[in-house]
Amino acid sequence: MSERIYSLLFRLFPARFRARWQDEALELFRDRAGYERGFAARTRMWFDIMCDFAVSLPLAYARDRELVAAAAVPRQDGPSFAILEDKPIRSSAYLYGTVLSLAILAGIGWMAKHAGHFPIVQGADQGNGMTVDPWATGASANGGGGSTLVIGNGEGSTHPQASTVQPVSKVVRVGTAPAEVPFFDAAEKHRVLLGAAQVLKQRYPDKAAAEKLGKGLLSAEGPLGKVNDPGVFAEAVTRQLRAESGDMHFQVEYMRGGVAGGAAPAVNEGTYRAMMREANCMMEEPRILPQNVGYLKLDWFAEPEACGDRVIAALKSLNRADGVILDLRENSGGSPEMVMFVAGWLFDRPVFLWNPRESEAGRMWTHSPMAGSALAGKPVWVLTSGRTYSAAEQFAYNLKMLHRATLVGETTGGATDVGVFHHIDDHFGMGLRESRVGNPYSAPDWAGNGVQPDVRVAAGQALETAEKLAEAQMARR
Repeated sequence: MSERIYSLLFRLFPARFRARWQDEALELFRDRAGYERGFAARTRMWFDIMCDFAVSLPLAYARDRELVAAAAVPRQDGPSFAILEDKPIRSSAYLYGTVLSLAILAGIGWMAKHAGHFPIVQGADQGNGMTVDPWATGASANGGGGSTLVIGNGEGSTHPQASTVQPVSKVVRVGTAPAEVPFFDAAEKHRVLLGAAQVLKQRYPDKAAAEKLGKGLLSAEGPLGKVNDPGVFAEAVTRQLRAESGDMHFQVEYMRGGVAGGAAPAVNEGTYRAMMREANCMMEEPRILPQNVGYLKLDWFAEPEACGDRVIAALKSLNRADGVILDLRENSGGSPEMVMFVAGWLFDRPVFLWNPRESEAGRMWTHSPMAGSALAGKPVWVLTSGRTYSAAEQFAYNLKMLHRATLVGETTGGATDVGVFHHIDDHFGMGLRESRVGNPYSAPDWAGNGVQPDVRVAAGQALETAEKLAEAQMARR
């Protein structure tokens, strides 16, 4: 949506300017949009863009008129032309353009605050490859093949073997140069819809719904066939699947650069472990705040095999606190096993943690009580923001549903949380939930919705607010 708005705004520039700079401008926009997440960041980005438009538009038209005037000078040795009409841009046009720009900016701000998370995979227009999150590492929930992909926090690529590839940083770029866009005709559209229906038939846990959804795609081939842009076509198929099923975990994606030949190099377990430990397992050192409240900031749920000992040491250091604040405002996901591990320290008995990617209900129970934990029963506050994604949303959602923690901050990002991404062809793929275990809670999970906080404040004020809540609760004891 943002890119389309930017493209429409760019049409305000002269034709010569667009022909020369439009591709480069769109590429710069995509790169920045990939990093600017959250309402405040998006608002700042669009403010910068509108300021740039206000300065660049008049200059572009002035330069365009200079070029045309220079070209109109008669030449002695060849043909020439004269300008029949050269009217300047009316002042009212600038006024209307400014009003329209402000209205668009307000609309974008509203959508950035209320819309769901960005698509599961960023197409090649935003980089060479896809965004990958090891929240769903491994094969499909039912043992099938496919590349496991989830929303991350930047540009990324495919993983040929999820068990051997574990990204550490939040932004990973790999792959080859984008290929040319293939000829997208009616036969190609039909083949993509057939492929999507086949994936549904083979992988979707509700067989009756899968058959109905597949038939719905083929019956809608007429309206969908009018869409000639492959990226827009993938978005339209996604919207139809979600609307007909009510399942927000569906995601159909078009990748201009293709999915073959751009695999990321494997990272062995030793290298991954060394990288994570060098980064202190993506967490800050725990500390005790006033009122004897423990504080731990986790920016990633690392694999227990790599960081289990450090997480244990951090949690043990909080045992003497009377309450705990867990800061997930910058946490973009990670390992569901570590989610279970950390949550297990907060209970004195096994509890059920809903995981839309897990196929067996027996594997959704914590191993509480955890040896060495003195945190069970103590009050917990979890800090969230619009940059809280994926596995961190699973952690926050379950603790809220179990009434074990008070969520303070902003609505989380609303990661799509598909389990496995299946290739339809070299350019199209489809992600879907494969778990057969139903959500036990009446409230929908975070896919497309995010997790609503119990106490809504700006992310920057969440810690201060949680400290005040803790102080008030400790005073009542």
